[in-house]
Amino acid sequence: PFTMMLLVSGMGVSVYFLSALTAFIIEGDLREALWRRRMQKRLDSLKDHYIVCGAGRTGRYVTDELLHAGCEVVVIERENGRFDPLQQSHGERFFAIEGDATEDGVLKAAGVERAKGLVTALQLDQDNLFVAMSARQMNPKLRIVSRANTERAAPKLKQAGADVIVSPTNIGGRRMAHELLRPNVVGFLDFTHDLQRNLDIEEVEVPAHSPVIDKTLATSRIREKSAALVLAVVHEGGAPYNPRPDFKLAQGMTLIVLGERDQLAALNDYIAGSV
Repeated sequence: PFTMMLLVSGMGVSVYFLSALTAFIIEGDLREALWRRRMQKRLDSLKDHYIVCGAGRTGRYVTDELLHAGCEVVVIERENGRFDPLQQSHGERFFAIEGDATEDGVLKAAGVERAKGLVTALQLDQDNLFVAMSARQMNPKLRIVSRANTERAAPKLKQAGADVIVSPTNIGGRRMAHELLRPNVVGFLDFTHDLQRNLDIEEVEVPAHSPVIDKTLATSRIREKSAALVLAVVHEGGAPYNPRPDFKLAQGMTLIVLGERDQLAALNDYIAGSV
């Protein structure tokens, strides 16, 4: 009798363990399936978002900046483990797609045809070249910024469709030289880009019916309405820095301004005519 009871109880424990394990697996799979379905619905509704190809060190910095600016971001990465630092910092604020960005199907899944901009920050120049070419064919209006690891890759990336080429090696070398020659200038620029600070540099386009059209900087009331500082004005004729007070503003110009975030928000509202 004791042996029978031991066998029965052992079988009961085994059945309970297997049933609990099965339920855990099924519930986990179900939760993941529901999460993926929810994320896919959100992804399908995205428009004017940004795509970052590569979640390495460069891609993480790009994603941090875009999320800081309040943008919708889709990150494509082959290795699932590279999403961990971003997920720890930002949770579900970005969309993660595990796949190869050089494949057209992956770019389409990221909504490249509806995207506003794309950064390709992959380790190999040939991969960045392929992504830039494919993305340009899928979306002729897309703004593409590409990483170039070698100087000879830059002109090829331009031909492939990239609007801007960025060389981390080139920028790093210039930064190190500036740290030696102009440390206070570099410190100030870092201050404006520090995510923990409240100071930033922004660009503001002058739309139709803006209250500043046909007015000079002195009479535009920009400083009065926002306290932001106009560093430059970009337009077809050039990009004069530190424009004079009698510089006349026109529709389509882009102001490069420096200020605190609430000042920049006030300036955007004023330029748009919503104040």
